[in-house]
Amino acid sequence: MNTMTETASPYSSPRIFERIPSQDDLQWLLLLLGGLKSAFAEEVYNAQTAQLTLFHHDSPLTPELLQQSLQGHRSLWFYPIDENMQACILLLRYYIKPSQATLDAYMQTTLLQSAIHHVNILLHHNIVSYLVQNDKISLYLYIFLAASAHFLMLREIAIRLVNTLPLPKSGIAITPFLYTEPRGLHWQESAVPIPLTQNSIDGTYRFFLCTQRQVVHEDQIAHLRRIKRQELAVIREFIGKGPWARADFSPKRMKTGDDISRLQDACGVIRHLTTKAQHGRRLTEEERRVLYYTIGFLSHEAMHHILSLCPDYKPKTVDRQLANLYVRPISCPRIRELLPGLTSAMDCHCVFDPRHLQLGRYPSPLLHVQPELVPSMDKRYSAAYATSKEIGQRYLTVLQELQAVAEELNVLKRELIVSLKACSRPFVRVGDIEFSLNEDGDLKIKNL
Repeated sequence: MNTMTETASPYSSPRIFERIPSQDDLQWLLLLLGGLKSAFAEEVYNAQTAQLTLFHHDSPLTPELLQQSLQGHRSLWFYPIDENMQACILLLRYYIKPSQATLDAYMQTTLLQSAIHHVNILLHHNIVSYLVQNDKISLYLYIFLAASAHFLMLREIAIRLVNTLPLPKSGIAITPFLYTEPRGLHWQESAVPIPLTQNSIDGTYRFFLCTQRQVVHEDQIAHLRRIKRQELAVIREFIGKGPWARADFSPKRMKTGDDISRLQDACGVIRHLTTKAQHGRRLTEEERRVLYYTIGFLSHEAMHHILSLCPDYKPKTVDRQLANLYVRPISCPRIRELLPGLTSAMDCHCVFDPRHLQLGRYPSPLLHVQPELVPSMDKRYSAAYATSKEIGQRYLTVLQELQAVAEELNVLKRELIVSLKACSRPFVRVGDIEFSLNEDGDLKIKNL
């Protein structure tokens, strides 16, 4: 029996062409990292003993060495504290807690979402940060500073930054990088793996992550060139606001805080949904729709403030949803239809001012704060409060009703003629109107 031996094609997968970073790119990365230029560390993994060792090199970290590391030949680390005891990065480390029995895709996704949540919060406060994947169980959040500062001051800022941000999701821990670690009776400076270098344990690269799509950036060099450095004063202003639970990011303290606060006090459903978002939980599509068609009518800024705390917040998506809202706010019956469990638990039966209902305004949470946003009956089907399709549907409904009334009117007219012909007096008066028959036997109507 003959056997056929298949040989692998050299083009069985897309070819990879080596890309050598330019000197400008290497110098820019060294400038971003700052730190000690006269020494560096190198990560070496022993596969036989499964031990990772960090070797210290008492020699300069040159662009040539950095290039070797970016090409995967060596795994180099840098010391963030320079010769003048200054540093120019703030660093937070996120990792899956060892108590988690198994490492699965869910926990890795939870790790990433926790970090992205913090990135969005910082961005809202004009603080630009960047995520770098370290390994399967940890990643770093980098803030590159526009100017160096003493590492002890940055150490304190990193600690306060962690305390200011909300707690990560269950099973995820966050720690600030403290620049030094205890060694006997003294302190020893700590090294940090250089972004874009290779992890010697599993061979993965420490790439920058795209927070919007939750994947690594396709072009790491292009992303490196776009990195912006942050003014330290903005970070100090943010952490000066105290613990996150008391920060002015709360919906009750926004520019439209009066209306938002009154709406929350009056409507338990809105209060529950905003509190859920404020605690960093994910909202369902129905819950988001209720917020869009209530708070979204009061303030677009308020919607961004509230939804930016959710782990799946995307500013462009929120802008698109707000731009495509229907022209009428949501009604209470519609809310009960979308959220039956929540509304029954909240005993959703508000009593509104009768004056609003007499004008034909339908029950809606916005009647509590801005009733003019809910159209009255005479405006319900105007171009300002209804879509063309809704106005067209209403037109057809009224036309059908008009045809039905006209048919009923003709029937009544015939019966009235028959009745008048049978009367001894061929006329009848109803109020100021007299019905009679003319010479042709047709119905005659006259105002008295």
